[in-house]
Amino acid sequence: MRITRVNNGDYSGNLHLLNNRIIMGLKSPKTDAWTQKEWIALFNAQGKGLKRKRMLSASDAFRVPEKSSKEEVESLQQECRALWVITSTHHTYHPKNPACTISHNYQSTVVAPRVITLDSLPVLRGVPASKLIRTQSGRLYLGALEDDMYAQPATLLNRLVAFAQRDPEDIFFYTPTVASRRRNPERAVRLDSDCDGFYIRGDIYSKYISGNIHNEHILADISNGYGGRTRSVLVSKPCKQTKK
Repeated sequence: MRITRVNNGDYSGNLHLLNNRIIMGLKSPKTDAWTQKEWIALFNAQGKGLKRKRMLSASDAFRVPEKSSKEEVESLQQECRALWVITSTHHTYHPKNPACTISHNYQSTVVAPRVITLDSLPVLRGVPASKLIRTQSGRLYLGALEDDMYAQPATLLNRLVAFAQRDPEDIFFYTPTVASRRRNPERAVRLDSDCDGFYIRGDIYSKYISGNIHNEHILADISNGYGGRTRSVLVSKPCKQTKK
C-alpha cells in the first residue's frame, strides 16, 4: 500500500472550518450546487475570500467534532441534509481490478494532495458502517477516508459516529459497481443525510456528464446528484511532501 502524506494536513490544531458555506454570490451555470471539478477550480484560483484556504476533504469533515465547536458540527450536518456536501476527496477506480486511489485535496494547487492507494475497494451499495468495519478491506477504506491508516477500528468508528450523529447501523457507504467503474473511474466523495441515515458516497460523478449512461439519459443538473455545497479550511502550514 502506497501512502503519500503532506504536513499541511496536520490535525493537531484547530481545523479553522468556516461557518458559512462557500457560495460568495457566485452561481454555477445550472445551480448554486457545484460539482467537485467546479469547486476545485474555484479554490485553485484563490480569488477574493479564498486566499490561503483549501476545499474541505472527507478527512477534515470527520474531524469536525474533535477540532471545532458544536455549532460548526450542527451547521455542517444541516448542509449535508439541505443540499449535500461535496468534498475534495476523490476516488480513482482501476477499470480492470478492485484497486482504488483515494486523494484528499484532489488536484489542488493550494496544497499538495494526500494520496492513499488501496489494493482492493469492493463494491458497496448501502453497506452500513457496523458491517464495513468488520472486514479488512472495510477498515482500510475507512482509514483512508479518515486519513488515519493505523488507527484502531474502534477509533475509526467512533470518529465517524461522532460526525454523522448516527448509530453505525444507520451510516451507509456507496462505491460504484464494477461496470460503472469501467465506464467512469473518476468519482467525488459526497456526504449526504436524511431521516433514514447518513450516506458516504464514493460513487458521485466529479463533473457534469451528458449522454446515454447505462440506458439512462444523464442531464447536467443537480437532480442527478452531481453537485453540492462545500466548506473551506484555512491553510496554516506550507506544503511539503513526505513519503511513508
